[in-house]
Amino acid sequence: MIEYLIKDPQTKVIAMYMEGIDHPKRLMEVAQRGNREKPILAYKVGRSSTSDKASQFHTGSLAGKHEIYEGAFKQAGILTVGSSEELLDVGKALTMCPLPAGNKVAVLSGQAGPGMAACDVCEMEGY
Repeated sequence: MIEYLIKDPQTKVIAMYMEGIDHPKRLMEVAQRGNREKPILAYKVGRSSTSDKASQFHTGSLAGKHEIYEGAFKQAGILTVGSSEELLDVGKALTMCPLPAGNKVAVLSGQAGPGMAACDVCEMEGY
């Protein structure tokens, strides 16, 4: 589906809600090729051990360690979000703004506190 959406001229952003991945290697390959053309967002549920256990009853398999997904998404250039609301908000924002070129970040803030918080996140993410 992601391959189709990458090629679709009407699609501006690809947003995914996911519980698990059947073919992780294929997802990684497709995302690495496609994320240069369109942003790919993921909201991965099953972050806690409780929700991971609950997924056994729902899907019959473990959702997997969240940290593994986070690392794989980062390698593939998939942007992660922390809630369904954030998935929609970030998706909408990315449809209105062009993708930035390169890997540089500029922080503009009318107040010191939010600017410092943004700097903290940038440093933690390696920017």
